[in-house]
Amino acid sequence: MRTGRTLLIAPALAAAAALTLAACGSDAGSDAAEDTSTSSSVAAAESSTAAEQDGADGDPDPGPEVFDAPVALLSDGAIRVGETEGATRIDVFVDFMCPHCAQFHQEYGEEIDEAIDAGELVVDYRYLDFLNRSSTDGEYSTRAAGAARCVAADDDAAALTGLSDLLFTAGTQPQGGTLVDDELADYAREAGASDEAVACIADGDQTAEAAEAAQANERVLQDAIGRVGTPVVLYQGEDVDISKKEWLRDLED
Repeated sequence: MRTGRTLLIAPALAAAAALTLAACGSDAGSDAAEDTSTSSSVAAAESSTAAEQDGADGDPDPGPEVFDAPVALLSDGAIRVGETEGATRIDVFVDFMCPHCAQFHQEYGEEIDEAIDAGELVVDYRYLDFLNRSSTDGEYSTRAAGAARCVAADDDAAALTGLSDLLFTAGTQPQGGTLVDDELADYAREAGASDEAVACIADGDQTAEAAEAAQANERVLQDAIGRVGTPVVLYQGEDVDISKKEWLRDLED
């Protein structure tokens, strides 16, 4: 469970979160470029607000974290967090380049973690990389997913949560730029990852595996709902309406 963590939601993003969650789609007529340009309208407000609250660099302080759920890299491409018999299991599809995934994470991330920590929920995180084409180097989504895999391989739920918090927080997602592996490694270190996980990220050791996992995850999503987009939550193979504020509680009841 998160303790003492402050998630920075700028006013513009908070207002958007109060409405229906939008989505990044691989087959939208506007293409991925519109998704990132849409977020750029709030990025300036986010970045300036974060900078005012956290210092000139705008980087959030992940704060203390107590979250010791088991983490496992699954052969089907997912990263599983939690392992409680009888708990509700969901699949969560996100792309680290997707601004709407950041909104989803900021809106529901803490609630999801609390349910995992309480033994009520198991989450298979399925990272996609179809928004690579919107990043400067054409592979940011994959490399960020690889960073998550490096931390997950260390069985460190707290650091994995902290890294996601940082990568999905105001001013962090690339806006016309791309974080290099060393920068991703710095964020992991800030999130409390081990030296081994940090080195894994800096060296890009899990990037190839992340690309393979993303393809496997994309097939799972395509088979389930007939399209590829993020954020998406599946429960028993069915698309969950995450626009409903109580969607997670409804699944647990």
